[in-house]
Amino acid sequence: MILFKKKPKTIQRKEELKVDINDIISILKATGHSPQATIMESALIALEMNNDLEFIRISKSIDIWGGSGAVWEVNIDDISLLKRFYNKLLNFCDILIENNIKNHWIRSRMNLLNRLVI
Repeated sequence: MILFKKKPKTIQRKEELKVDINDIISILKATGHSPQATIMESALIALEMNNDLEFIRISKSIDIWGGSGAVWEVNIDDISLLKRFYNKLLNFCDILIENNIKNHWIRSRMNLLNRLVI
């Protein structure tokens, strides 16, 4: 007998997420960061296919939030484009956290990005 069964997560604000992820992908491609763009494209595909569990897995991954080579840590020389990129990542973080998709990497990077955007 199962007393507590986890409800499957349903992602809220999907359309806004799609816009932010597409903008992040565009910025990454425009600045020569194709491997990182591919990671975000995988998240977008999962979101569009309503594969919420895969979207959650990718969104919490080291590929986005980890160290060297991660999406959040790319080098963008154009300051205005860098600020736009950070703002899109922050909005992405906000929606993830609102959907209770979080881990120590997301919270840590969000705190750092908040300080960098000022």
